Amino acid sequence: MAEVKIFTDDFLHRFRRLDDPPSAFEAALAGPWEVEEAAGGFMVMTAGGRAAARCEERVTAHLMAACLPGLGRRDLFSIVDGRAGPELRRAGETLAWLSPNARDLAPALHVGDCLLRSPQALAHLLEAAGSTALEGAGSVLARRLGIGCG
Repeated sequence: MAEVKIFTDDFLHRFRRLDDPPSAFEAALAGPWEVEEAAGGFMVMTAGGRAAARCEERVTAHLMAACLPGLGRRDLFSIVDGRAGPELRRAGETLAWLSPNARDLAPALHVGDCLLRSPQALAHLLEAAGSTALEGAGSVLARRLGIGCG
């Protein structure tokens, strides 16, 4: 599908001379991202056809499509040295006290948080997971929620 433009190229050229706001990077990565099979691989692209990558594997393409929107977002989590050891914080509020071997947790939490905020990104992650993992996750959720348990 061809990208539909409502602003003329001349208008956009003049507008590009202005400074972008700090959120421009996030807007450029927000998507929505699509995965399409193409010439021996899989393209990760916007609905308008702007490509981000060509991947050899479908799973990698869906993981990339799931994670791209989070790249532009400010990290919400940080790890700081507290009196009792490493602390996980969000916006200055302590959320957890960590063991020393969990100091690298903040970037992983950022990715997880971004997936939780975007139904489309979460759908890409679930598609990448495949049927075996989805079936297993469904069983775990059913058990946790008491569904189908006599």
